[in-house]
Formats: sequence, structure tokens, C-alpha cells
Amino acid sequence: MSTQHRIRPGEHLARLAYLHGHRTVEDVWLADENGALRDARPDPGVLASGDVVHIPDAEPFEFHGLAVGRRHTLEVELPYPTLRVELAYANEAPVVGPDALAKLTFDGDSQSLPIDPAGVVEFEVGPFTEEVEFVVRGRTLRCTVATLQPVQTFAGIHDRLANLGYEPGGRRGQRSRNGVALLSAVQEFQCDHGLSVDGDPGEQTQAALLDVCGA
Repeated sequence: MSTQHRIRPGEHLARLAYLHGHRTVEDVWLADENGALRDARPDPGVLASGDVVHIPDAEPFEFHGLAVGRRHTLEVELPYPTLRVELAYANEAPVVGPDALAKLTFDGDSQSLPIDPAGVVEFEVGPFTEEVEFVVRGRTLRCTVATLQPVQTFAGIHDRLANLGYEPGGRRGQRSRNGVALLSAVQEFQCDHGLSVDGDPGEQTQAALLDVCGA
């Protein structure tokens, strides 16, 4: 039956759709009851902890022509999330070249994928994948899945700055552990992207963060 679900850290729509038997994320996201949430969160891949998602009943799967008295194995298509990661150096130049490979490890398995000319690697993960490890040009990077908060939140601003290498200091929930480091990170980002350097991560700064980070 349909239900209301409050988002917890690390949860995403693909996991919820998978758990409730929906064929696609859109089956959940486009439900009429989620209209207000769509207005508040234009990107369904970036929800805030505490957001409430309405999960409608899933359409049942139908199978025809099965023989009685026998054992059958049935396969159904359920949604798996796709991650698209852009790899770049500190000067924002993309990681490219004929030998540019990303070794990925998650859910106990490893695979190597080529990095495209824009420095992008795209791949599918499981609905319960929590962390992906990248090894690129001998450097190891670890990425947690579905923990990025909306850019309008303090955590969303802080973590995007950290992902871009601006060193905003640590945070505890929605509070900064080092206000001076955070202020400096905001000002450096604003300076690098032609914004007014006032240390205030307002709408223009948030828009620039979204543009640079891609989400």
C-alpha cells in the first residue's frame, strides 16, 4: 500500500523505488502527492534528510504462459542508480589521456573504466551501494553515495566546497567546526568564479556551486 517516507542520510529515490517494486524512479517522483517536493527539490537525485516522499502503490508484474507443476525463474527490471563523476585536477583541467582509467571498487567488486575526453566516468551501482572507491593515476578517492544535501542547506554548501578542494573545515550536522575556514573557502570560491567576494553563500554563490559541481 502507498506510504509516506521520511528521507534518511544515504537514501535515494532509486532505492525506495526498488524496495517498493516500482519499475522506474519516475513512478515515485511524478506522483501527484510529490508535487510540492518537486517544487522544493528540482533535482530528484539530491534530497535533504527529513524530506517526506510519497510512495504510491506499484503496478503488479504480470507473467503469462507459465506451465503448472513446474519451477520457474522470473526476472524483472527494477531501477538501479547511475553515477556520473567528473574527474579533474586542482586547476580544473579534466583527467584525460589514452591511459586515463578509473579503477572502481564497490559492493566487493572492482572494475576499470575509461575516462572520456571530458574527464567523465559514468557507471551503474546497486540500490544499496554506500561507498565507491576510485583509483585514478595512483590516487585513491572515496565517494559516499546519496549523502550530498541540497545546495540551499548549510551542509550542501559546505560539502560542495569540500568536494571542490576549498577546505571549508569540518562540520557537525548543520554546524561548522571552523567558521574562519568556511568563510575563507566561500571567499576563495567567489573570487575564482567572478562573484562578489563577500563571504555570503547566497543565491548567486549557490547557483555557481550547482553549475560547477553539476548537482
